[in-house]
Amino acid sequence: MVDWQRGLATNLQPAVLIVDPLLSPAHDILNDSSWKYAILGLCSVTPSLFPGEAWLAAFWKYPWCGIPQVILAQWYDTYDYASTAEYLSIGVYGNELVALMVDANKFGKTLIMAAGDESLRERLELWANCAKHRKYRTVIRSSFEDGQQGRVGPMMHWNLWKDAHESKDYYECRRQLPGLNYVEDTQVIEDGDERARANLDTENAYIDQFSDLWRRDPVVRQTAVSPMRFNFFSTDFGHFGGTEGVSSRFCAMTEFTSADLRQFALKKFKIRFSEVGVLQGRCAERRLSTDVLHVNKTVVKLKQQ
Repeated sequence: MVDWQRGLATNLQPAVLIVDPLLSPAHDILNDSSWKYAILGLCSVTPSLFPGEAWLAAFWKYPWCGIPQVILAQWYDTYDYASTAEYLSIGVYGNELVALMVDANKFGKTLIMAAGDESLRERLELWANCAKHRKYRTVIRSSFEDGQQGRVGPMMHWNLWKDAHESKDYYECRRQLPGLNYVEDTQVIEDGDERARANLDTENAYIDQFSDLWRRDPVVRQTAVSPMRFNFFSTDFGHFGGTEGVSSRFCAMTEFTSADLRQFALKKFKIRFSEVGVLQGRCAERRLSTDVLHVNKTVVKLKQQ
């Protein structure tokens, strides 16, 4: 444990006290499986082991509270992330068949270096301050499969949609209703998500997309809910009706908007997408029965093989 109080009182570097001894086998190699945990300092340094990709969640969690950390990869499923530990000069050894090990001497020196690094404390204080006021932007868009990934194909589909519904009640107060839009009705939101809804504002909206600005409480860790409505059917985007129509790609991208957080060398956005088919009435029933029949035939063929 780092005695920060003593260091501040005597104006010296904080002393390092090992509360739980480091178990070091032969050749000064510390096996991950024998390491429990240790907390260093008032502004703690927490060496932790996380299976799989769980370390990534902790990588975001601890800095919210101003806690610097040493990340150690564990077993071969995180071997690709071994370089993450190298930024603190920790010697990591191992391969896909052997559990990763840590050089005990380098590990101890790294902890002492981190405990006395004033710039590390300042960096974590900045991060913690940003975390309290961090903002996100989520862009939700409906697009179409286009080999050129351009706008010519999508606009052709949307023009067909507009032409098909020009004479219907798709225009209110001479304002065109977009293809998808943010829903203001609070009834679609569950009771537990009301707080998340209070911190969400619509930034802009277009015919095929809209974006929201929202804040997230790092302590409550609530999920922001962005309810939306599709104002189209898949059959609206083609010259022929049919039962399938043109499937669209539903995409959601979330990114940081806080300028202070951009200085950290981290992945600043997440993208999720899926194929969406919006059908109504008998078309949906016929499509469902067709899909079920196709799945059953596929199962029969696989059993025969």
